[in-house]
Amino acid sequence: MLEGKRIVLDPGHGGESEGAVSGNVKEKDVNLQVALLLKKFLEEEGAIVFMTRDSDTAVSLRDRVAFAEAVDAEVFLSIHHNASYDERPNRVEVYYRWCDECPSGALAQLMTQALSEELELPSRIPYPATYTVLRNRLPLSILTEAYYLKYHSPDLIEREARGLLEGLRRFFNYGYPTIRGVNVRENIIELHTSGTWDSLISSAHINGKRLLLEKREGKALVHLTAGSGNLRVVLRNYAGIPSEPLEMTINNVISTYVMDVYPGIKRIPNLISIYFYDIYGLPIGDGQEVLVRVNGEEALFYTVGGRISFVASVEADEYSVEIEVQGRKFSETLRLSDGKVYYARIRGAWDGFAIGEKRTYPIFADGSVFSPEKRLKVVARGYQTIDVDLDEGVSEVEVYPLYEGVFHRKKVFIAYDGLKDLAHELSSMLWFAGATVRVEAYENELEITRKAVNFDGDMLVYLKGMRESAVGYYEMDEAGKRLARIISSRLQVFSMPMSDHLLIQPFGARVMVGLEKGGQKVLSALVDSLYRFLKGGKEYETA
Repeated sequence: MLEGKRIVLDPGHGGESEGAVSGNVKEKDVNLQVALLLKKFLEEEGAIVFMTRDSDTAVSLRDRVAFAEAVDAEVFLSIHHNASYDERPNRVEVYYRWCDECPSGALAQLMTQALSEELELPSRIPYPATYTVLRNRLPLSILTEAYYLKYHSPDLIEREARGLLEGLRRFFNYGYPTIRGVNVRENIIELHTSGTWDSLISSAHINGKRLLLEKREGKALVHLTAGSGNLRVVLRNYAGIPSEPLEMTINNVISTYVMDVYPGIKRIPNLISIYFYDIYGLPIGDGQEVLVRVNGEEALFYTVGGRISFVASVEADEYSVEIEVQGRKFSETLRLSDGKVYYARIRGAWDGFAIGEKRTYPIFADGSVFSPEKRLKVVARGYQTIDVDLDEGVSEVEVYPLYEGVFHRKKVFIAYDGLKDLAHELSSMLWFAGATVRVEAYENELEITRKAVNFDGDMLVYLKGMRESAVGYYEMDEAGKRLARIISSRLQVFSMPMSDHLLIQPFGARVMVGLEKGGQKVLSALVDSLYRFLKGGKEYETA
């Protein structure tokens, strides 16, 4: 079952990078010993084995990935042994390339079972991971942490190698389906496949809506009956092992459109919105190129949510609008009315509202505000609130950024475990300062990490209720370490490295802030610390 399989073994660390150390035992040496023995076992079964290193040499993470892709391997197996900052019990841990459904996850599960049985150790369920070595184009990529190095003994070398061998055997005994090619026909996508798969447990979706998936003459036929959007197809064999997902954008032909103008008043700029629909009456997909001419003035836009919106700066009694999209041309005349509406452009603003005596008016994405009222209170997210009196024609309104604008369009993920009020107060402060913020309760380590990775933020703050206050960070996260140093100085608490999955896997600067309770002083200290971190420079790193 392993005959002819192309497998890359990656003994972690090497050279000056020793990895975990326990007494005289260095992780880099144990990794290599296991890999060399496993290579021997695999070659005895006919596998074609490649090594990212076969001696005590340093190899960069990116070079390991490049090597694995260059040899056109099917499996990438990175061999490691765990370190721990606390007294947690020994166990098997296996990680796989970050994905929701993929064959790497199935391989990781079978590998976990085989190692746990061979080493007679408990195990944790496999976790997806964003480690650099797992971010490759190979269909099967996993990283093993067979045990904590402080429990090492010489007899474990062969036992681990045999466990790894058995995990590969079990996986290839089941096999997995693959999608080899794609043909797009009208309303049908034809997939060329290899390996066995079962149409009853395979799936195809567009934007979460299930499609008909048919098996015919060894091919998979996906019937497109749910409009435009993001298509995802996963084939599964009879053991439930999935294929690598096929993901692609489907844009159906535009069937009709709706055009709207607001406020529709003569001789002032107006907001024009155009909504495009396909033959199913559903919005077309994102990223469709739309060329627009308004009274001869030309501009290019791309659809978002099935529409485009823009402010027509041409001041006229009517708009002659021409549209070119998907090779088709449309035209329409928009009649404007008499009336009096003030128009203002809030410089730099992209979100917020303007409050008049009668009602509240939105600030559009380009900073535009339309109002029949002359006096307004402008509340633009990320800027100081000001009162303005609008002039006839176009008013240019200058607003002044909060916190020097450092939070503008930054993405901040906030997780909380026992400090819910503080989490939401911090979220509100950062949102008003101009950040995009997501707040989530810490229900379990895997799910909160999934949410954080998918959010792909600039910063992650994990607020945890603790009797003894502390700030934690991941040892390899230099940005998180710097942010932790700033927060610990501001709160007058100590900082320490941690190995929580939530601090290891997401991108951006990640910190855990453990506190007994929140409060206004803590809230102010956290916001100030994040501001100092974003400003950068050593002068901002102390309270």
